[in-house]
Amino acid sequence: MLKHYLLVWMLLLLFTLLSIEAAQAEKLYIGGQMEPIEITTYGDDNDTFLPLAPLLKPLGLRLEKVEGSFKLTAPQGRVVYFSPGSTRATVDHAFEDLDTAPVMVEGRLYLPESTLESLLMLRPLESDDEETIRLMPLLVFRDEHLAGRRVISVRSPLPLHYRKTMLATPPRACFDFSDLLFDEDTGNSGDVHEQLRLSRQPDHSTRLVLDLPKTGAVRIGMADGGRKLMISLPDTRPVATPASHASGKVVMLDAGHGGKDPGSAGADGCEEKTINLDVVLRAAKLLHARKVKVLLTREGDTYLDDDAQAEKANAAHADLFVIIHCNAWDTPEPCGTRTYYYSTQSKRLADAIHRAVVKKLGFEDGGVHQDDLVPEIYDTEMPSSLTELGFITNPDECKLLNTPAIRQKAAEAIADGICAYLAKIADDEE
Repeated sequence: MLKHYLLVWMLLLLFTLLSIEAAQAEKLYIGGQMEPIEITTYGDDNDTFLPLAPLLKPLGLRLEKVEGSFKLTAPQGRVVYFSPGSTRATVDHAFEDLDTAPVMVEGRLYLPESTLESLLMLRPLESDDEETIRLMPLLVFRDEHLAGRRVISVRSPLPLHYRKTMLATPPRACFDFSDLLFDEDTGNSGDVHEQLRLSRQPDHSTRLVLDLPKTGAVRIGMADGGRKLMISLPDTRPVATPASHASGKVVMLDAGHGGKDPGSAGADGCEEKTINLDVVLRAAKLLHARKVKVLLTREGDTYLDDDAQAEKANAAHADLFVIIHCNAWDTPEPCGTRTYYYSTQSKRLADAIHRAVVKKLGFEDGGVHQDDLVPEIYDTEMPSSLTELGFITNPDECKLLNTPAIRQKAAEAIADGICAYLAKIADDEE
């Protein structure tokens, strides 16, 4: 019997090794880099795998191992979670489906060439030389209102090199960024394009032309080690004032389970932890947009025990603690949304979130229940609640909870419930 298992293991190992072609020495250029980085790549039928380690220093990335995942933090605050062997990653609180999974070869991490744009903001360029790989950084634009001014920020994974030209009639600023590409799908927001014109140049550079206001000072500054250019203009647009009930409030969101704890298994074999995290990341984005400060107990596939979750919320002095789960049972019949709370101060929060989720998802109303057996809500010092969105052991609800549309609805409902509660508390305090 032992020989049989040993033979099977050896065959599996041989199959894994054969699935990756022999290593190949290549020269890697990043942006306008003149001196190449000598690297060893691997390839299979679908993709080329590049070692991650040589990219860390040029991009200023910090790599950490978190449970079974890896966390990449960029100087400009971009955070990426990924796991070898998994095609699901998290980029800035949003799920990213990869065409090919990262791999671990001889103790070293390798990223598929097809993932570099979504994970590292680098786009591979075609090359006539089979032994040369050139990666071009992508520009990302953001338009914000800050302290009565309009700030247009330009970000890149590498330090920016640009030439600025100011024109008087009409008033314009022209920026020529060398060795950078622009792509509208890489993270634009706001109505920045009303005053911006962008064009790609034959030498892989990007030209940005910005219409300037006729009056008021234009300020230009750099941040994040030269990776972020900020153009500050007089703000001529109406600015929406954040709701007073959200000002200064801190909400901590917890996606149930994670890491070594997958939670319940769905009717179709899905894992509860994945649904919980996706919904929480979506809700966090919505709350950020409403000017609510959001903290997360986990941003990737990591594990935190129940007691630690409450401790984390207490240590952060959060004003609210909201936990998201999916329900499960031994048989497929049970269904519906249920919400739990412990203390009297938490009931109004539980009611507000539950009401919003039931209305938005349309699942059966399973009610709001007081429960002293859930340590996450029992040990918190602030109002807290736990919502079970639906039963993933129910085939119908499981199918719906596995769709992005329903998860987005769940996130919207959670954000709506939290804001409704904050508004009610603010009214009571006046």
